[in-house]
Amino acid sequence: MVAPLKKFVKLVISKDRYFFTFIVIALFLSIPITVFAVLQSRDLRTEATHQDCFDLNGDFKVTQSDVDIILNTVAVGGYKPEYDINHDGKVSSVDAFLLLEHLGEVCVPVVSFWADSYTINQGNSTKIRWTTAYTTVVSISPSVGSTGLNGSKTVSPNSSTIYTLTATNQWATTRKYVTITVNVPSPEEPPGPEPPPPPPDSSSPTSPPGSLPGSTISPGPGGSSPVVQNVLNVLNLKISALPLVGETNLPLVIGGKAAQIRISKGIKTYSLNVSRNRFEFGEKITLLVGGSGVLTKKFSFTPDALTETINVGVISFGDISGNNRIDKEDVALILESIASQTNRGDINADGVANSLDWALLQANFGKVGD
Repeated sequence: MVAPLKKFVKLVISKDRYFFTFIVIALFLSIPITVFAVLQSRDLRTEATHQDCFDLNGDFKVTQSDVDIILNTVAVGGYKPEYDINHDGKVSSVDAFLLLEHLGEVCVPVVSFWADSYTINQGNSTKIRWTTAYTTVVSISPSVGSTGLNGSKTVSPNSSTIYTLTATNQWATTRKYVTITVNVPSPEEPPGPEPPPPPPDSSSPTSPPGSLPGSTISPGPGGSSPVVQNVLNVLNLKISALPLVGETNLPLVIGGKAAQIRISKGIKTYSLNVSRNRFEFGEKITLLVGGSGVLTKKFSFTPDALTETINVGVISFGDISGNNRIDKEDVALILESIASQTNRGDINADGVANSLDWALLQANFGKVGD
């Protein structure tokens, strides 16, 4: 038995030394890679199924009492879908351990706020509408006041008005804005020669170059930058990038405009100032998140406030070849990167291509971007 094996090894080495090197590397990495891949895929699946709030007892915060709920359910052998944190069809101590990872997190109110029409003639009316989640109190100013957590209200402003919806719970507050522009008819004047246009007043505010017709600007927080009304100003992206060790650039395409953000490990919200792109309220926008090592995710949304938040969720690392799929081409590239010690296969951004990157690629193998 030993002699034929030695003969086979000598034959392989003599025929194809590179193939033999590949086999040795694969065998050397197989055990730690398999263990890490199982753990990593479980973590990614867990984050993918819970994105907004991990609270179980309705107090909008993850506390020990939420963990106790799962442990008590395990003790009596019960099952409730909302307690099945990892969605494996049962409630077990694994769900309690996963919930412990989010201990102390609070649930921020989630709000959608929009109008049936954003421009009306003076004397007419429109409806403003809203839905909320993780909220105990909702108020709208001006004029509306306290209201239900979800609903609508007919408003008839005499002049252009910004309505502010404030949603709160005992831990956090979220605000959304809707601007209703009112067209005021000009007073009738007797016919006569048109007066010459007045000279420009340097003290009056003007719109920045390229502003949308009818847009107005007002000082931003602290007077540092202008806020353009009726245009999306800030886009917040909530991103889960748990596998990362260091930081990496994440490419974006927002409404056909290329951009990028610097992301790091964890579940974080990143803010981008997009006012210069002049995305009007009611305009459908396509958002692409990914590229350069990350599978692309596609979103479509219609802004109805100065600030919008998109829950991007878990992003998938491992597309080394850049073809928007994680396949055998990426396997060949990462093995080459590990063998030659280049950074091309450094998926988790820790500065080196190694078995951790290989395990991450295995966990995402077969996935395809949007």
